[in-house]
Amino acid sequence: MVSRKSTRSLGDLVREARTAMIGAGVYPVDHRLPGEVPIGKLRRRRMQRDDDEASMCVTLLRDENDVLRWETDAGPSAFVPSRRRAGQRRRAGATPSEIIDQFKYRPLAGSKVGKMLDDLDNGFNKLRGLRALTANGWGPVGAVPVQTGRILLIVHGTFSSSAAIHEGLSDTKLGRDFLREAVGKNGYTQVLAFEHPTLSVSPFLNGFDLARVFADTAAEIDVICHSRGGLVVRWWLEALNVNPQIKEARVVFVGSPLGGTSLASPERLRQALNLLTNVIDLTRDVAGIASLAVPMIGVIGGLMRLVGSATRVVASTPVIDGAVAMIPGLAAQARMENNFERMRLGMATREIPKTYSVIRSNFEPDPAGWKFWKYFVKPVERAADAAVDWVFDDANDLVVDTISMSELSTQLAITEVACICDFGTNPAVHHLNYFSQTRTVEFLANRLAR
Repeated sequence: MVSRKSTRSLGDLVREARTAMIGAGVYPVDHRLPGEVPIGKLRRRRMQRDDDEASMCVTLLRDENDVLRWETDAGPSAFVPSRRRAGQRRRAGATPSEIIDQFKYRPLAGSKVGKMLDDLDNGFNKLRGLRALTANGWGPVGAVPVQTGRILLIVHGTFSSSAAIHEGLSDTKLGRDFLREAVGKNGYTQVLAFEHPTLSVSPFLNGFDLARVFADTAAEIDVICHSRGGLVVRWWLEALNVNPQIKEARVVFVGSPLGGTSLASPERLRQALNLLTNVIDLTRDVAGIASLAVPMIGVIGGLMRLVGSATRVVASTPVIDGAVAMIPGLAAQARMENNFERMRLGMATREIPKTYSVIRSNFEPDPAGWKFWKYFVKPVERAADAAVDWVFDDANDLVVDTISMSELSTQLAITEVACICDFGTNPAVHHLNYFSQTRTVEFLANRLAR
């Protein structure tokens, strides 16, 4: 099954995420912003709020097509307060929509963006550095790579943690056996996970951190990396590695945006956040996602504050470009011609490493269960009149363009059949459940066997 509907409503999920959203400066509309003067007191004193004190509003709606969307407005007054009938809107001529929840925030000044992104990263995963997996579970951060032997390294992606990969592998018997054998007496000398921020810093800096901690080991290295973690590992091994012992590290890229992802493209950021919200609503009880659903909603709310702040004056592509540029962890993944960071990574690779492998999928869900999906993918047959809010132009796994998962540069791509586990076009395997697939575990065991 792709999804299992939760007994919790989406409203419950969003309310549980309020702590994370408040940490990003996004407050429930019935709460007072820090230092905010009540409107009643302003009226009594015949005062007006300064521009830098005026709040903006972000509202989560379920529209007439049953699609969840975030809308940014000039202020909470743009919508009828929640005590009135859900679906009513004050603005004349607007299409009735169900209001799930509503938040307010002060526009974000450029100097505060880094702090907000760091707070979002910490709210999602506070761990930083290496930690080791043993038969008794994960150890604390601070593990040091062994000097000899064999190391299995796990590197997570955006909005994730190593625990999510572990949870996915533990969803099947074969996956549990894989983990147990990895830490067994005949398995790896050490199994490590690299916990790192994914929004506030670029994959390049994450790769720098890996190069530093693995600078002295002479152990053989195997790597399993998911999503954005693939870019982190490539920067480490192809551009920043100073350890000649690690030249032959074997890597399995699982749904990695090696050639970028349309989900991070500047002009599609707002739509991408809407897409992710719908996905969370549908899959929030699935293994590998359940523990991340609440913090993901919190992060999306925080990023909507950034989008709203960037489009406060004029809603234009250059402004959205600026919003994405202020998110280093996403900007580096954007699938566009002028992604200079990703272009430089491609320049560092002169040939296809024989030790690289790829797991990929083209996810095409059942329209009955994924009704919102058609509003975010642009099929060729309706290209002329497609909705303006699509995210993907072609095949994808829900988060990453399928073609991107094997691209090392504009000239190089992994094509050898033995190095690719391709689920093809299917309605079941997507970016968030690769590790719950038996075939994924079989491929990992095969490609990493020495």
